Amino acid sequence: MDAKFGAVALAFALGFAVSDTTAQCFKGAQKAAEPLMQQITNEQPQAQRVIVKVSETAGRNTDETASAEELFDRNKAELVELMRDNGAITIEPIVGQPLVVMEVTPQGLQYLLDSPLVEAVQEDRPEMPR
Repeated sequence: MDAKFGAVALAFALGFAVSDTTAQCFKGAQKAAEPLMQQITNEQPQAQRVIVKVSETAGRNTDETASAEELFDRNKAELVELMRDNGAITIEPIVGQPLVVMEVTPQGLQYLLDSPLVEAVQEDRPEMPR
């Protein structure tokens, strides 16, 4: 439970930016994750833990009546299902938050970066107690 809380705190402390459109979110997620992708592919060819912020705007046009929470939940469930077959070793959705902690292969990270369901990706690093 502490690891999940730490992931949530880290994600919000780093300030995931919310963009106006899915295209901006997608480009922002790709740009923000470039150093992480470089690190994983060059230094750590093995799996890496990441925090993924699910996009609220993906699917907005198909269901105008859904609340933000419903869209987050639907998009999170869809992302979890897709990642089971696309490079995720472990998947830990965070209840009540638009966040999922995953351990992914380099191919899984690329899949996340290409997905319109993803708003942002951040490396999940343990924070030392102060």
